[in-house]
Amino acid sequence: MRPSRQPKRRLCSALAVASLLVLTPSYGAAQELDTVLTVSSGTGISLGKAESTIKKRSPLFLEIDLGLIFDGDGSLEWTPSLLVEFEGRVSVGVNPSVKRVKRWGRFAIYGGLGFPVFVAPFTLWGAEVGVGGFFTIIPRRLALSLELRADVFFAGSDLPDGTAVVKFDFALGVRMEL
Repeated sequence: MRPSRQPKRRLCSALAVASLLVLTPSYGAAQELDTVLTVSSGTGISLGKAESTIKKRSPLFLEIDLGLIFDGDGSLEWTPSLLVEFEGRVSVGVNPSVKRVKRWGRFAIYGGLGFPVFVAPFTLWGAEVGVGGFFTIIPRRLALSLELRADVFFAGSDLPDGTAVVKFDFALGVRMEL
């Protein structure tokens, strides 16, 4: 007597259907991403301590921010930035930050936290807190921005051991929705 092949065929058919279901791509909801570009420039005051307290004007800087807004939630911006200081030793850094934004028509204010890092020609690591605002000139296109911020640099090749540099800067710029 010959064994029935029916159970093996059913098992193979079930495995084939299961593998097709597993391998079939599923389509989830895509996240929406809005971007804004802010180009600003500014200066301020730097404070440090060696034998005595040192106070001087901060170098003139240019900052280019790319604000990332996910799923149309304009109240929160994730903002990677490029920093360039132009006076004294020209230096380059990055500043990943996050901003909480509150809007009233054409005007908005925000508060944010960041972690500035200068990478060339020296290294500096720090933390930043800032407040600012922007006024929309052309809706959904162009705005003027103003920001005040405080930075504390606590580590890096440009700092003697046990010291820190505190900077209070302001920046004026333009903001464009992309």
